[in-house]
Amino acid sequence: WPPGWFPDDWYTMHPPGYDTEWIYHTNRWQSDIIGYETPAARAQYSNFLYTVCNRYKDSKAIAGWIVGNEYGYLGLWSLKYDGYDTNCEAAYRTWLSAKYVQITNLNNRWGGTTFTNFSQIGLMEEYAWKGTNGAAWADTVQWHEDSIASFTALGAKAARNGDTNHLLSYSTVGMQWGEEDWRYHAEDRGKIAAACASNNAALAFFSINNYPW
Repeated sequence: WPPGWFPDDWYTMHPPGYDTEWIYHTNRWQSDIIGYETPAARAQYSNFLYTVCNRYKDSKAIAGWIVGNEYGYLGLWSLKYDGYDTNCEAAYRTWLSAKYVQITNLNNRWGGTTFTNFSQIGLMEEYAWKGTNGAAWADTVQWHEDSIASFTALGAKAARNGDTNHLLSYSTVGMQWGEEDWRYHAEDRGKIAAACASNNAALAFFSINNYPW
């Protein structure tokens, strides 16, 4: 969750739906989660980690840095999906274009859709597990994972640039999200580890947050 001084457009958005006070939003509406693909928010996140790690790099109180905690595209407590801002949607379309190259390839893979270009495609707003919507949801989730991995790697690189003396870690949800597929909020530990390593900021270990109810 960003600090209160973040500008509104540095946050991401929810799809249409009810808020916690059961007010229905017919359009996408502001989340309380950082916009993982918002350039200014990414720059601020990177600068924050660099500054803190650099300031305390010689402190004997520091054992290591956790460069992120439970990043994802589903609110942990709100249980509402996130990532429906314009920056995320543009990044998703770029990801689809790189994956499928030709729009006809996407149409065939998704089961007969009739898109004529990638700019027509939006993020899925509801969980689906089969058919065309299921195929689109599967790609949405894969992009979520890559987005989180990229965002985390950016922070890891900033932390490493600020402090070469300490280990880096990431703190991830453990078992809670195995209950139902729709609860998956897109932390892929393999992708996160690979992205950080490729950014010359390899993680030394993961911290696992288990919720035992």
